[in-house]
Amino acid sequence: MKVLNKDDKISLYGNLNIKVLSKKIEKNICISIVGDLLFGLVDKYYEQYDYNWMDISKKTKTTKIKIDNEIINPNSSINIYGYVEDCRGLPSENGKRYDFHITEIAMADIFEELELLYYYYMCEFDTIKEGLKFVIEKIEIK
Repeated sequence: MKVLNKDDKISLYGNLNIKVLSKKIEKNICISIVGDLLFGLVDKYYEQYDYNWMDISKKTKTTKIKIDNEIINPNSSINIYGYVEDCRGLPSENGKRYDFHITEIAMADIFEELELLYYYYMCEFDTIKEGLKFVIEKIEIK
């Protein structure tokens, strides 16, 4: 098992596939991110289709992870530990911190799991992305 520290440079690569069902259009977008850019990137594409979940289907897939220029084995499983802080959602929750952990993630599912994490806490705190502060404290690669 490899445990990453805060000095490690992590890059994620993958694809976002969006299908517009009514128009039979399919768009495949390559994703390459470092840091906290995933949610804003994919949200920009969903906004183009007015978040019409009845007319679009989407699939995100992580294809490669690089840590300090070393490519991680695609068969690895990953554990992510961290916390989320509510910065401007429900008044009773403002400033509260909640720990989260996602365990045994297949590499291909990392984008999907991180996106779901954002959606979960945005709904839980009744806020927008800017109302949340996510901090990943530890990543384990098995």
